[in-house]
Amino acid sequence: MLVQFSGQATSFGALEPGLCFAFERAGKAHIGIKVRDEASGGAADSCVVVWAEGGDGPALLPDAPPGDCPVLSLPDAMFQPAVDPAQVQTEGTG
Repeated sequence: MLVQFSGQATSFGALEPGLCFAFERAGKAHIGIKVRDEASGGAADSCVVVWAEGGDGPALLPDAPPGDCPVLSLPDAMFQPAVDPAQVQTEGTG
């Protein structure tokens, strides 16, 4: 299987909330979405991992990547839910 990403090299701090991006964490490739928590009165950036090499995810990272963390922005990324519920995997690699 071949997976290709087209995007632009940037940093986590330069991404706008809501954008999808690829990055490396703990030596593994990850795909995440930058989110901003404004409910607590502040504007803290965080990251929701939607896919990780090795099957980890989806999950909200306890700590956001540093602002200068190199990432590949994926502005054209699209997530399409599975039509068949039997295809949805909630555990293991998927």
